[in-house]
Amino acid sequence: MVLSAVQLNEDVSDLLIESFQKSPLKQLILNQNGLGAQGLRFAVKAINLNTSLECLDIRSNIIDSEDDAVLLVDEVIKHPKIDTLILDKCELGESDTILKAIIPALGNMVAVSLDKNSIGGKVGVELIAECLASNPVLRRLSLQGNLLTDQDAQVLANALKTNENLRTLYLKDNSFTTVGIGRMFELVYNAIDLNAIHESNHTCSLVENELSGFNILMDPKRNRHAKLMMALSSRFNMLYLDDTPIEIMPRVVSFVQGRGQLKEGSNLGLNSVYGILSEWNMPLLYKFEL
Repeated sequence: MVLSAVQLNEDVSDLLIESFQKSPLKQLILNQNGLGAQGLRFAVKAINLNTSLECLDIRSNIIDSEDDAVLLVDEVIKHPKIDTLILDKCELGESDTILKAIIPALGNMVAVSLDKNSIGGKVGVELIAECLASNPVLRRLSLQGNLLTDQDAQVLANALKTNENLRTLYLKDNSFTTVGIGRMFELVYNAIDLNAIHESNHTCSLVENELSGFNILMDPKRNRHAKLMMALSSRFNMLYLDDTPIEIMPRVVSFVQGRGQLKEGSNLGLNSVYGILSEWNMPLLYKFEL
């Protein structure tokens, strides 16, 4: 049900509540209603009456009371089905206490959007990071247009090092410089050496103009393989093999060739193997007895 830009006075609210009892909903969208305390309590009643509700969207409604925020979050967390929560443009960044009340909901949702809430540089970023570091079930998080800084980027990157569930993090329209973008880039593709690449986050895809393109596959293992392949198959990155133990070199070659043959008729595997062997210390390989 969509109720956008509607004046939800007490009479209208009562009529709607009666209809909710007869028509179970999966989505409830209450955009731009200036809900206030009364409106939020209406939303809580609607949540209680619809055990089938999966998405609650109350964007563009100001949440200016900690008590209202706590009431809303408690009901959302207790609900058996709600897994999507949209709180864009609710002025959450105006109060640390409201942020502290809202952020706990992230750990119980599959998708959360907090766009345009001026969260950057606030306690909310630290709370979001703590939640992400605990590896919750959350798979999609949108933080677009939140004035996030380079320091915020570092905090989020540190948190996501231990997160294996978040699939997509939307970061467009924030205040990152090349420093902040670099921090997030290192999270998904730290190209210092093969070990660093291996330890990068292979689950989360970062949606930001300069960060898109990594972890786009559904299988984290395939994302990791793609990054390793990118490093190994480039003739300009042979430095990755400088300290490679001779004993595992045949495995490296086999790995590169196998990846290159994923597409039928592709010569990538053979070309990549040639590139590696032509620049590596081949006499050592021949001296080693398998």
